[in-house]
Amino acid sequence: MSEKPKSKKTNSNTRVLLLFPNQSIISEPCCEGYNESKIIPYELATVATALRTDFDVKVLDAKAESLSQEAIKKSIRAFNPDIFVLWTVTITYRKDIPLLQYAKSLGAQAFLVMNPPILLKQVLERFPFIDAAIHLERHIVIKQLADAFASGKAYDKITGIVFRSRNNVKDNGPPKIDASCSHPKAAFDLLPMEKYTTDNVVLKSSTGCPYQCTFCFWGNSKWKTNTVNQTLDEIELLVNKYGAKNIGFSEQHFTLDKRRVYEFCDEVEKRKLKFKWFCDSRVEHVDAELLKRMQEAGLSRIFYGVEHINNKILENMNKHQTKEQIVNTINLTKAQKIPFVLPFIVGLPGETEQTIKELKKFIIEIKPWNYHVLFPVPYPGTALFKQAKENNWLRVEEKPENFWVSPDFYKPLMVVPPMTEEKLIRARRMLLFAPRLHPEILFNTVRDVYRRGGITKLYQLFQGGMRVSLGRSVQ
Repeated sequence: MSEKPKSKKTNSNTRVLLLFPNQSIISEPCCEGYNESKIIPYELATVATALRTDFDVKVLDAKAESLSQEAIKKSIRAFNPDIFVLWTVTITYRKDIPLLQYAKSLGAQAFLVMNPPILLKQVLERFPFIDAAIHLERHIVIKQLADAFASGKAYDKITGIVFRSRNNVKDNGPPKIDASCSHPKAAFDLLPMEKYTTDNVVLKSSTGCPYQCTFCFWGNSKWKTNTVNQTLDEIELLVNKYGAKNIGFSEQHFTLDKRRVYEFCDEVEKRKLKFKWFCDSRVEHVDAELLKRMQEAGLSRIFYGVEHINNKILENMNKHQTKEQIVNTINLTKAQKIPFVLPFIVGLPGETEQTIKELKKFIIEIKPWNYHVLFPVPYPGTALFKQAKENNWLRVEEKPENFWVSPDFYKPLMVVPPMTEEKLIRARRMLLFAPRLHPEILFNTVRDVYRRGGITKLYQLFQGGMRVSLGRSVQ
């Protein structure tokens, strides 16, 4: 039996403070990358909606407000929360969690949301001031935690958390919720909306991914969607009230259900909404007709999660797509003149110097609008992590902060023979720079980066390029 938290108040008088820290990180649960832009923390805003009917909720976006650590502490003291929830990512969590310790010293329950939610039990064991960490479905699980706290009940029956029970840390596993549950509309009115960029507003219309790619932490989960009308209601508010110009969908599979996409496009035109939008897709979930319809409704950029183009590597990662499918979809997208962005991973099982050459040739031939090249991240809990452990491929200690690109940012976390660490570093550097010697590819990259963040984003690109070329760390 877990120890019961000591609630001081009824639900309506229980104060909950939700914090996004002042870090140069992406404010979305799909990602843990760097981004200087001030973007709406959408998941945090949906959690606020789930809580606000029953609790006194305050949202503090320290990044949007450009707050120092001392200013954040002052705000925590002023609000005096009974529950304090911190959003962070594996890259920066060690810098952020002292705020949990501070809130705990004031008597608050300290809850952690970390993306990706890996090794959470280890985090609670290392930092005894954290009361609970939440796996996924945060809008549901945090509400359950708050309800339990306000009524003085134990947390042991709540799934989707790692929590402290007396002197032990227990993991209750992934959340067990109704598969039809959607997330609520975001509480934009609780955010400093005037502080955010209008050129890069990120929403979610669906969650989950039914595919089982070996490297992906977010896969093998039930795909759940909001209604098209709810999504368009949020967009209409953002466009008409807050001046949003470019809206993206931070989800793995916007196009998984084609009928839903057609309905979305029809509703955009019915409401006479004028905005540009971008989304992610697998290559087999679009066709020429759908791409044309999406473009007519304002699609300005599409991100295809291809990861590689060698068929053996695609098979090894359980991708369930082929090079032929990738090439066909890219040709359809180019014919429609829709900018497309591709991510590539070098160093997966099956990688050789020949497959690197094949990938380079492919990039130069298709001339993408933009592309990224990363080393694989074998997140704990994935099939790739298990494979790396069993074959002694892992090159880092098992701590959450190590599972980004690497502690040095530009060294591989795992090395699969016949490749070596040195060969992988050279291959990534070559793939990032050599294709961009082509004027069209370079121009596309600059244009894409500028559209998403202006001069600031271009400077960030330049800094990143220098770090890659010099082999220097970002930490």
